Amino acid sequence: MRAETYPRKDNSRQRNGEQNPRNTSSGTATYIPVFTDSSGDIGNSTIYQSNPGNYVIAATAGGAVLNASNFLDQDMQVVLTPHGGCTGLSSSCPVVGDKHALIGPSTNTNLTLGVGGTEMMRINNAGNVGIGYSNPQQRLVIGAPLGGTVLNATNLQDQDLNVIVTAPRASTKYTYFGPSVATNLALGVGLSTKVWITNAGNVGIGTTTPAAMLDVNGAVNAATSYNLGGSRFAFGSILNGNAFLGFAGNTTSRGGTNTASGVDALASNTTGNYNTASGGGALVSNTTGADNTASGSEALYSNTTGNYNTASGYQALFYNTTGVDNTAAGFGAGITADSSFVTGSYNTAVGTDAFFSTGSLNNATAIGASAVVAESNALVLGSIKGVNAAPASVSVGIGTTAPAATLDVRDNGSGGNTISATSAAVNDAVYGINTSTAGLANGAAFYTASPAGSAVVGVNTGSGGNDYAGYFQGNVAITGNLSKGGGSFKIDHPLDPANKYLYHSFVESPDMMNVYNGNVVTNQRGVATVTLPDYFEALNQDFRYQLTVIGQFAQAIVAKKIGHNRFVIRTSKPNVEVSWQVTGIRHDAYADAHRIQVEVEKPPQEQGRYLHPELFGAPAEEAIGYQAPPLPTKASAQDETAHVSSLKTPPTSLR
Repeated sequence: MRAETYPRKDNSRQRNGEQNPRNTSSGTATYIPVFTDSSGDIGNSTIYQSNPGNYVIAATAGGAVLNASNFLDQDMQVVLTPHGGCTGLSSSCPVVGDKHALIGPSTNTNLTLGVGGTEMMRINNAGNVGIGYSNPQQRLVIGAPLGGTVLNATNLQDQDLNVIVTAPRASTKYTYFGPSVATNLALGVGLSTKVWITNAGNVGIGTTTPAAMLDVNGAVNAATSYNLGGSRFAFGSILNGNAFLGFAGNTTSRGGTNTASGVDALASNTTGNYNTASGGGALVSNTTGADNTASGSEALYSNTTGNYNTASGYQALFYNTTGVDNTAAGFGAGITADSSFVTGSYNTAVGTDAFFSTGSLNNATAIGASAVVAESNALVLGSIKGVNAAPASVSVGIGTTAPAATLDVRDNGSGGNTISATSAAVNDAVYGINTSTAGLANGAAFYTASPAGSAVVGVNTGSGGNDYAGYFQGNVAITGNLSKGGGSFKIDHPLDPANKYLYHSFVESPDMMNVYNGNVVTNQRGVATVTLPDYFEALNQDFRYQLTVIGQFAQAIVAKKIGHNRFVIRTSKPNVEVSWQVTGIRHDAYADAHRIQVEVEKPPQEQGRYLHPELFGAPAEEAIGYQAPPLPTKASAQDETAHVSSLKTPPTSLR
């Protein structure tokens, strides 16, 4: 801008008696002049015209460039920072190096902007801004007395951002923030999108392609819980170790380390700890019970204070209340047949509808679908037809996949006993009974194909008179040979049957001998014929005779030997009574095939051993078939008595 010099006038001349002031100042074009002193000198002001209609106030050193004041308590200033920004700290320059322009009063009053004498905007002395609102209590308040759009940002083509509020006292009140056209709304920080709302209404957090109403890419944190439909859906605390999901648990529980999932699971818990419930209503009644595990809807439903129970399956252990250490697995397993509450302990039920007969049992086990156990300290395998609606009875196989009997046990090939029973109680170690009253129904049947073994072996190591290795009440049938150390009959004594027995020994013979006898009286000629059974000669051979005269002295002879199953006796006198005896050696087919050997060498494995070592001064260990008693085992908690020793395998010589 070119500087122009104003013409200097001669102030020594006067016009009309007045002294003309002398102008000694100069100025610059487009600047508004200003008196520079009291003598009338004129120079450039700080206001100039940059373009027609545009005026600039220059403030090279910063500071107030415009002030409108009522000279009492209010003014209006325009303040600029100096070139290069603030160099020191003050109320108008709070940050060194900061550059800004301040418009407003210099005193602690409000700044209002308006049109046509009407206030449109207010900045109060607290720094709050009100647009259409004269008493802003927040940093920015936009007033909309009639509702509608209160903020709009638009690119004037196809996109805008609106803030819309409803009219006062509208029936439905809301605040709308977003575009007015069907586009997406993005919220972000640092030009990075953080929340994305599609025009379909899906909200994405951490993703711009939400596939659901709410799609979160990243971790979700809730201070207390996650709710669905106004109810707590998931909540818990890392401090007490509780975790509840699916409307489970409760917020008042003081117990710790509990986990529940499913509607009302562990809903009543107060101080119970270390419980796990999975399924609607699982452990729903539990209050102080601890260390319980319930998996399945209504599993352990009634449990209140019971501990250490495990239930898996729908309504498993449903009636357990105070029982401990009970286990059930399967649909309805562990339910009581009489619907009583389970207060017993250490019970087990495995299988669909495996039941306890009542809830007071202890240490009772039912295994298999529809199995029912009705005694404490008992185990039941499988169902019984007609009991607990079972359609059939179960056969149990051990060592076989196709049991052919109620209990079918097959050797496992280990070389030991297939079945072993040991008892220290005053009862039967093995007991069997058949209650059938018709047909071939045996109480027991034993078979073996061993050339050196026995189908049945009985050993009694006791003493006292009734120490039988075998006792049979009733008739005994033996189709083979009978070997024994001795023999007798035993009956109630005929003279004192209530207090005594009568024994008679068997008559022994090295032969398979039959004895026949009787009495006969000779006729007037001293002859008598003795007729023997019609099978006599078919059964016997090598006959022996013995005759004894009864009642008088006479001679008697066998006049004619046995022939056609008869023989003839003759006496020296008529009418003599004769007692006769005839013996024969069996020669039937069985006897001929199984003739008894009188003297036999002991087999090598039995030589040096005895049937009765004590009779020969030998120790018990030298008995044939002897085995050392089993080593003592740790007695059970219920029975600390010693077990009676028994033979593990039968003696090979007892046949």
